[in-house]
Amino acid sequence: MNRLPAMWKVQLLTAMALAFFLAYIDEGYYDFRWMSEPENWIAIFLYVALFWAMQAVLSVFFGLVVKGPYRHWLSTFGGSLIGLVFICYIVFILI
Repeated sequence: MNRLPAMWKVQLLTAMALAFFLAYIDEGYYDFRWMSEPENWIAIFLYVALFWAMQAVLSVFFGLVVKGPYRHWLSTFGGSLIGLVFICYIVFILI
């Protein structure tokens, strides 16, 4: 029944927490009224997908390079940081 590995669940939870925090300070102006607008949920879904994808890519990379328990921490927080840089690039440069 439990199909996702534990590390993927942690990465997904981290990606969701970071995306909801960004929505709280950016989309909602420090409140939760943003949840009532459907177009904001599209942005949140894209944020979560980007954060989780970057974490997954780094998880594979660090799985090959780094041995031990630190590879999970590096992939989770490094992927979140790279995802945040990509989101800032998209928001500030491309749009």
